[in-house]
Amino acid sequence: MFGTSWILVMAVKLLLADDDLLREAQIFPHVEYVQLGTSATFFCKVNSSIYTSAHLSWTLNPNITAGVQDGCLSESVRFITIQNISAVSVEIICKIPASDSYKDLPLDKIFIKTGNPPETPHNISCIYFHIRNLTCTWITGKKTRLPTIFTLSRITSLGKSVLCRTKKNFCTSFYLGDGEHLDGEYEVQVEAENNLGKAASPVIQVNTYILVKLDPPNSLRLKPFCSENPSLLLSWSRPVLAPDDMNVNCTMRYKQLPSVHWGYHHNLYMGKEEEMSYNLTGLKAFSDYTVSMRCIGNDGQIFWSNWSEDLTRRTLEKAPSHSVELWRVITNLNNARLVHLLWKEKSIVKQSGITQGFVVQWHPENSIFARQNKTTRQNEMVLDLPNKAYMISVIYYNSAGSSPSATLRIPASEEKTQSLIHNAQVFIKNNTVAMIWNVTDMRIKTYMVEWGMDSILNPCSNISFQQVENSLEWTGDKGIFEPYTRYRISVYPILEEKVEAPYISYFYVKEAAPLHGPNTTVVNLRETEATIKWDPIRQDDANGFITSFSVVYNSLNGHESVATVSSDVYEYTLQSLKPKTLYTAYVVASTQAGNTSGHRVHFTTLQYKSEDFGHVIGTIGVLVVLVVVFGIAYTRKKEMIKHLFWPDVPDPAHSSITEWSSDLVKAALLVNPEESDGVFHKGELQVLHTVYINEKAFLKDEEGRKRLSADTVRSTDSRTSQEDSSPVHYAITEFRHELLESMPLLQSTSCSMTSSCSSLVSSLGDMHSEIQETPHVLELEQLSGDILAEVNPYLKNSVNTRETIHFVNS
Repeated sequence: MFGTSWILVMAVKLLLADDDLLREAQIFPHVEYVQLGTSATFFCKVNSSIYTSAHLSWTLNPNITAGVQDGCLSESVRFITIQNISAVSVEIICKIPASDSYKDLPLDKIFIKTGNPPETPHNISCIYFHIRNLTCTWITGKKTRLPTIFTLSRITSLGKSVLCRTKKNFCTSFYLGDGEHLDGEYEVQVEAENNLGKAASPVIQVNTYILVKLDPPNSLRLKPFCSENPSLLLSWSRPVLAPDDMNVNCTMRYKQLPSVHWGYHHNLYMGKEEEMSYNLTGLKAFSDYTVSMRCIGNDGQIFWSNWSEDLTRRTLEKAPSHSVELWRVITNLNNARLVHLLWKEKSIVKQSGITQGFVVQWHPENSIFARQNKTTRQNEMVLDLPNKAYMISVIYYNSAGSSPSATLRIPASEEKTQSLIHNAQVFIKNNTVAMIWNVTDMRIKTYMVEWGMDSILNPCSNISFQQVENSLEWTGDKGIFEPYTRYRISVYPILEEKVEAPYISYFYVKEAAPLHGPNTTVVNLRETEATIKWDPIRQDDANGFITSFSVVYNSLNGHESVATVSSDVYEYTLQSLKPKTLYTAYVVASTQAGNTSGHRVHFTTLQYKSEDFGHVIGTIGVLVVLVVVFGIAYTRKKEMIKHLFWPDVPDPAHSSITEWSSDLVKAALLVNPEESDGVFHKGELQVLHTVYINEKAFLKDEEGRKRLSADTVRSTDSRTSQEDSSPVHYAITEFRHELLESMPLLQSTSCSMTSSCSSLVSSLGDMHSEIQETPHVLELEQLSGDILAEVNPYLKNSVNTRETIHFVNS
């Protein structure tokens, strides 16, 4: 019954309690701030007879365990001591611990902050802004971590009067506490106070006349003055609200833009004057300057005024004191010599005004009276000059005057120049491009360095130049050069206005792999060799200096092989290849920054050697020549060749044997009368030798034809001795024995033929001397037919069987 009532009472109190607390206990002391690093003890007193201090416990947030003591002071009071508190804030809760049926029940809690009491303010400094306010500053010491109020008070014999309060380290008062004016002498003190304590500074003496701080000078004016010696005239007025009886001293500062360094002019004393001016000299012409001022009292005052606002003006122009840098590029076009003049103001010289124009003068070297001139606002001009030497000068001018003349000699076309520079080198260092060189003539003090993109089409389009004096080195900004672009740089020595031969070099500020590889072809294919040819990489596509070419090749399913050649080689012969094999090859172009491969080409080696093809082609050529020769010969000697290879064979079916004469006397020409019995036998046929006959005599004397005798028959061997005659000969050869044997008439011929044949041969011998004058061709049928017709008509046709009669003109 008691337990149920207690639970109901606790539930009602829990619902009516604030901040979820049961007001059955109370924590004391109920403080808000505790000094950092100190120890603090808190008590929790039970206000109910239900609990005792033994029922209570503590909770700290954040959880602090080190240096914490917890215990019972009495039956109704429990305490906790926290030593050396370092947390910024701590929440302390007094509660009833949890039981088996209930959670922890908080009875009371407090929230404390840690901090420090204020330190004594020190180093107090006061400034009196005339008539307007008194401002004092001080050093507060270490931070308190708690809200701290600072109070500036005036100390008099009547007590303290507050001038101002603040949470910062300075305070401004616009009037005295009793409404009096701020001028005068009095004492002031600064007090600091927070929840942990209070501190007061020592009393300091304030004399507003000494501590006064003036305003900057008023109505500052600046204007350019004098062109011969550029200067600025500065004028200003006395600071506003400065005491009338105070002497004022000022300081001016100035700088040339864009510099950040100031120059100073001190002790610009103006006393009690209302206006003052000062001429700032030693300046550069046509340059921007910034000026400002500050002032202070000159009677023991310790504070300077603030600087006035900056005032910027430009000095006047001045006649140029330096000549331009003059250069030229000479080209020949259509038999005309074009001199492209280029000039610029020297970069080391500050511009002294706004250039209004340039005057260019030129004349032949030996004729100053033929001078010509032209004015332009451009920095270049093209002159068409004859081939002789010329002198050219350029001046520029502004509103203040003209510059000295820059002179350059243009040599005659046929004039030779000297090579005086050697060992020139180009270096790329960090953000600069540098070129150094040596010279053989130490009299040379002036050099012209010329650079531009290496372009053949338009060599004058991107030319830059810079004159170098008394130095063998030139340095340029790397940023003015484009990457992956080839540049040409030249250094010209100039000796007494004469430009000598340049030293030329090439460079890239940054390289990369070529844009594309070489175009590749295959030539001279053989059984085990092939030549790979490629085109040079275009200069605009190289992206750097080509260091080498590599030929990469391989057969199907074979390992790649690489052959590397120098950058000036554009073909390579692959050797030790396999016959009748498919190969793939490509060429790689390399720079120092990378490489790029060209397209692949495919080729198949030959099966036979080229010498074998030469032999075959040679043989075919010989056969063709023989066919052509034979065709020509056949065309011209058709009958002779036809008769040689296809002789006429008589047809016995058309024989004229029945027409043969019974008189066989003439047949004695075919036999030897001394060895023959008048009958033809197999194997006894003999060959008549060549007979030389005088054609004229033979034709005139009809009877002479019948008087041929055996004495006129001569051997063929003796024919060559008849050099003065024109013999006509014939030969009757190889009568067919079988044919003669088949002739019954000849077989039955009587020996009476012998005498007739001998008579005929004898007649031929008599006519031999008369038939050698006129060459003529006698047909076998005409000669032998007449002779044999009388013997036997069959022999007339059979003479042509295997015989040849030749009449030869000698």
